[in-house]
Amino acid sequence: MVKFNINLSNKTFYLLIAILAVLVVSGVAFAYGTNNPAVMGHTPGELDASQCANGQVLKKISGVWACGDVSSGGGASLTFDVSNSDLSTWTCVDQNLKDLCGDDDGCDIRLNLQHEADSGSGNYDEVKTAVAHIYMEGSMSNNLHLGKYGSTSWGGGSVVNWITNATTSYTIFDAYGGWLYMLNYKHSYCGGNSIAYTDPYKFTFMSHYNVKAKVFIYD
Repeated sequence: MVKFNINLSNKTFYLLIAILAVLVVSGVAFAYGTNNPAVMGHTPGELDASQCANGQVLKKISGVWACGDVSSGGGASLTFDVSNSDLSTWTCVDQNLKDLCGDDDGCDIRLNLQHEADSGSGNYDEVKTAVAHIYMEGSMSNNLHLGKYGSTSWGGGSVVNWITNATTSYTIFDAYGGWLYMLNYKHSYCGGNSIAYTDPYKFTFMSHYNVKAKVFIYD
């Protein structure tokens, strides 16, 4: 058996330890992307987009850069259902839309609606779709008045104006005469008191008991 003996002076040994420590610290600093990071991770330029699956892109998700699906506008998105399994209960889903709708480009909301009434109503299995654009008072405003002003624009050209974080309850939109509502309060049909939310970005989506809705929101 061959044995190797390496004899280092104290000076040489401590020099090697110092060099190793510098290399470790440099690697950690590179992973942070800055010398004062809020979150451990990489900047977009340090990440390899090839790690993303087909159809995904690098984007910021909850403050961290990661692979995510592409939305219609190229930004973040949210999808959820507003429906019950029975045909007798109104359904309400609360959402905070600050990140999606509270910036300077607003948000787009796409609705896919399925009516499940009995055949005598004339709406049996009828489906409808709609798209609305929402813009809320943002960085361009000096916010001189109470509340946060907003506007809903439908594809057909109709416009609804409203205010959140104020004393008035508003219907942000009413799709097809009661199929699906977007409100700045919780309706009594869902156990609410119909008082406007104090959070300007909190909304309730409420579907008629005969309607199943899927909502897509894109930044």
